[in-house]
Amino acid sequence: MPPFYLAAFHIPESQTIEVGAFGTFAFEPGDYVYIGRASRGFDARLARHQRLDDKTLRWHVDYVRDRARWLRAHVVDAEGECELADTVADLSGADRPIEGFGASDCQCDGHLVRLDDLRAVQDQLPGVLWPGDGLRARFVERPNRFVVRAKLEVPETIEPLVEGNDGDVVDAYLPNTSRLGELLTEGRPMLLEPADDPERATDYTVRRFWDGTWVSVEARRAEDAIDDWMQWRDQLPEIGSIESWKRQVERSGHRFDFWVAHPDGDKTWLEVKSLSRAESGVAHLSKTPSSRADAHLETLGDFVASGECAALVFVLQRDDVEALEVGGDADPGWIESVRRAADRGVDVLAVRTRVTPSNLWIEEKLPLRDVRASFSR
Repeated sequence: MPPFYLAAFHIPESQTIEVGAFGTFAFEPGDYVYIGRASRGFDARLARHQRLDDKTLRWHVDYVRDRARWLRAHVVDAEGECELADTVADLSGADRPIEGFGASDCQCDGHLVRLDDLRAVQDQLPGVLWPGDGLRARFVERPNRFVVRAKLEVPETIEPLVEGNDGDVVDAYLPNTSRLGELLTEGRPMLLEPADDPERATDYTVRRFWDGTWVSVEARRAEDAIDDWMQWRDQLPEIGSIESWKRQVERSGHRFDFWVAHPDGDKTWLEVKSLSRAESGVAHLSKTPSSRADAHLETLGDFVASGECAALVFVLQRDDVEALEVGGDADPGWIESVRRAADRGVDVLAVRTRVTPSNLWIEEKLPLRDVRASFSR
């Protein structure tokens, strides 16, 4: 097993970080790639880099990773760390921001490389995707609403890290009940996550599909993205500053995604919907009818009529969209429910996420087409 790896992460805004005894440095927004090695415990080392917790800050990269978003990791067969760092630093738009970073036991220019946007050069990164970020496969069929069948693609470079062989056809749980007809086409690249529950009927979970960019189909991740935004920013686009919130709150016979308290004493009932459909940079509502979703929106309209605040947030789980159209070929009943909710005073907005093989977060608010989008707060 090759001992070398690339660990990529994103710093969203300018900040000053104290890197242990190495010094204090200014980090500009952008994507960063750290080049490392692990002669033992390779998978555990990358899993340590990936997670955010109360781990001991041991290496230079730990201090920076603690303030950044995880992007992806690659397993690389290379001659050495320094040579690999040179290869990454030679990519278009790359530079080494801190001389000697991560290179205390060698004499090279450093093992940290900054890129304005890793997506522009991701196909040129050495190595193959680390299995902890997703195992590559290709779509075969969807036997039922909750299961897809896929053919594994296991590069020789990572064979020791996974259970499975190249070409194996496996069943995977699909955490999305929408039709997803535009994505579920034969041979489409996808990413699977091995299940850690031996009692499960399927050994994998579908994580991403490739549609010119990675598209997340994990519907529950939309709620997680809103929760994440509130934790990082203490506010939501247009809805305003946030003091506290609760998830999955029951009222009027329904369970709503969020109950949000604002510093001025107002409260907002918040319903979150995941979307993955897009064409030519425009996102669309689902084609799949949902009487439950219709009932939720009707109840949110009732809350507004009684003097409360309510909002519907569409989370686009892809990063190649510039607007959301409430119309087109989506389910007619769903279109009517969204428009009626907006007319009754429910605030409607859409946000775009940045999607990586194993992570996503909200980047910005998107304009809406064919629906009112004024905000009462």
